[in-house]
Amino acid sequence: MPPVDGFDFRPWVDEKGLEALPFQTTIFPIQMNGWSYDYMLALDDDNCPKRKQAREAAKSNIDELVQAEVQKTSLADNIKAFFKHDWDGFCDYVTWAYTESVELQDSMQDRAFATCQACRKIQAQQYYKLESDLKGLSTQQLRTHLKNQTQKWLQKFQVDNGQITLNQKDRRKTSLEGTAGTENPQYFMFWTNERLLEMISQSLVEADDSFLPLGPSSTVVIEFTASASSKTDLDVGIYVNDVRVKSKLCDFKDSCLASAFAASLDAAIADQDVGKVCQDTK
Repeated sequence: MPPVDGFDFRPWVDEKGLEALPFQTTIFPIQMNGWSYDYMLALDDDNCPKRKQAREAAKSNIDELVQAEVQKTSLADNIKAFFKHDWDGFCDYVTWAYTESVELQDSMQDRAFATCQACRKIQAQQYYKLESDLKGLSTQQLRTHLKNQTQKWLQKFQVDNGQITLNQKDRRKTSLEGTAGTENPQYFMFWTNERLLEMISQSLVEADDSFLPLGPSSTVVIEFTASASSKTDLDVGIYVNDVRVKSKLCDFKDSCLASAFAASLDAAIADQDVGKVCQDTK
């Protein structure tokens, strides 16, 4: 059932749970999210023609940079031919074989994987540069959620510690709608593809691209902890694949106060409707 603002479903969940227990059954509310959430974790060239149009225009430049990178290598001519024909599809295949521990003929994997990584890094960098023209379209909704939830957690921290007093109507809501009992989540966990995760990580870090390209099972973790420098604020740190990084949102330091982090996010989020922009290809 859809969530109702201001209504506490916990007694209802507890009651149904007690009724279900003797029969060894399980009950849980189901929340169906709308298609608009696709723009947050699965924005791509299919659901966003505007971005597809921009990327197609940039493809020839990316291909030139990739071919220049391939020519620097000592790869055999037959392997270079694969890169020249369809480097993107070829690297998808080589990466799949590497990830699944599939041994390719003629030591193809060992000889081509490093070059594919270099090509993928070029692609990720160029696509991120393109985002400046698109005003951060690919990651806008996720960054908006991150800003809103940071402000929510900071406010809750201040209320719980008696630093501020607020009426119920003035308290910030959780950034995303959820099922009953998720009004005050301690953490969010999202899944997305590695190409979009590259965009997200660059939007948070920007100055450091040593972690590119990101492979399957890569992670970006944003950690909120009690601050040693402020009793009224939280500290924020960002980890890419378990390595703490310096963020442009923290003035290129490895941590900063949550209030400053949210303000930096807010300043970088464009005033645009993602759904409308994606469908506008003029």
